Amino acid sequence: GGKQSQPQSRLAHKENWDSDTVRMFLQLVIKELDSGFKGSFHTMTMHGYRAIAKAFEERTHKVHEVKQLQNKYASLKKEWQSWSRLMDSRHGPTGISYNEATGWI
Repeated sequence: GGKQSQPQSRLAHKENWDSDTVRMFLQLVIKELDSGFKGSFHTMTMHGYRAIAKAFEERTHKVHEVKQLQNKYASLKKEWQSWSRLMDSRHGPTGISYNEATGWI
C-alpha cells in the first residue's frame, strides 16, 4: 500500500514575505487604520486584524492567524523604527546617509 497524502493545511505557518507581499500587507494595515480600527498609539484592534486576515487570504489564498499578522506588523514596525533612528542625524552621526536619487546607502 502507498501512503495517503494528507490534505495540505490552509494555514501558512512560515510565509515568504517578498517585497510585493509586504507592500500589500502594509496597504491593508493602512486601510484599516484609516477606517478607524485602531486603539491607542495607532495599534490595530482585533476587528481590524481580522479584516486584514480576510483581505490577505482573498488576495493571496493563504490563511494567517491574527497573531501571525500581529507579529509581522510588530516586526516591520521595529525594522522601520531602527532604520528611522539610523538615518536621523539628530540622534548622532552614524556616517551613513541615503541618496534618494541613486537609491544607494
